[in-house]
Amino acid sequence: MPQFTRLEIEETLDRSDRLRAESSETGDWTIWARCLSEDIEFHDTLYGTYHGRQAVSDFVVRVHAPFPHLRYKRDWSVI
Repeated sequence: MPQFTRLEIEETLDRSDRLRAESSETGDWTIWARCLSEDIEFHDTLYGTYHGRQAVSDFVVRVHAPFPHLRYKRDWSVI
């Protein structure tokens, strides 16, 4: 597994936050999904597990369709 510096991780989290805010503002959740890696494995406690950027993007777009301007805020993270 690659090693990343704390700064790289913090910058990535900040970028994800900015893209998520843009997605919420525009209602286009593919904006946020583009920051995901091709090999992502996404676990949702209600909807299951999704593998790969396209599968996660499809899921996120589908579940946000009724509420495209839903807002999320990252209050904390563990690095």
